[in-house]
Amino acid sequence: MGLQYKINNRWSISTAIAQLDMSQHTDNVLYRSQLNQNFESLTNVKREGFGTIIDFYDPADAQKFTDIETLNKVFTEGSLQQELRFVEVPLEVNYLLLDKKFKIDIIGGFSTFFLNQNNIYLQNNGSQMRIGEANNVNNTHFSSNIGLGIRYRFFNGFQANLQPMFKQQINTFNSNTEGKDPSFLGFYTGFSYLF
Repeated sequence: MGLQYKINNRWSISTAIAQLDMSQHTDNVLYRSQLNQNFESLTNVKREGFGTIIDFYDPADAQKFTDIETLNKVFTEGSLQQELRFVEVPLEVNYLLLDKKFKIDIIGGFSTFFLNQNNIYLQNNGSQMRIGEANNVNNTHFSSNIGLGIRYRFFNGFQANLQPMFKQQINTFNSNTEGKDPSFLGFYTGFSYLF
C-alpha cells in the first residue's frame, strides 16, 4: 500500500508500507540431540528455552573423530531454514522522465525496515523443528534505494505499475557479524488509482 504526492509536473514524493520476506536454506548440516560442551553451538543463534537441545558439529573439531563412520554414528544430517520478515517503510523522490501513455520515473530514496519475524528451523526427513532465532539481526535497519518506475494508464485514473529497484541495506546486522550488509534487486508490481 502506497501514497504519492505530486509536487509539480516532474517531481513527486512517495511512501508506502510493504512486507519483505527473506529466507536462507543451508543443506548438509550435522547435528545431534545431546549437548556436549566439547562442541561449539551456532554462534549467531539465540536458542529456544525449551524442548530438545540440539548440538551442531563444528568442522574445526574434525580431529575429535578418527573416521567418517564414527562421525556419522554420532551426528545426523539435516538442513537449516532461516526466515526473516520485515515491515518496510520507504520514502522516495520520483522524477518523471517520460510523460506519454507510458510514464517512466527515476526513483531514489531510502527505506526503514522493522523486523517482525525471526525464525530458524532444523529440517530432517520432512519434519521441521524451530530451534530459535538469529541474534545478529538488528530490529531496525535501513536501505538506500534507486530504480525506475514504469506506469501505463489503461482506464481513467487506473494504471499498472512496474518498479525494478536496487536496494543496498545498511546496518542490517549487529557487531557480532562479520561481512557486509546484503543488497537485492526487486521487481514491484501492482495497480494504482490517481485522484
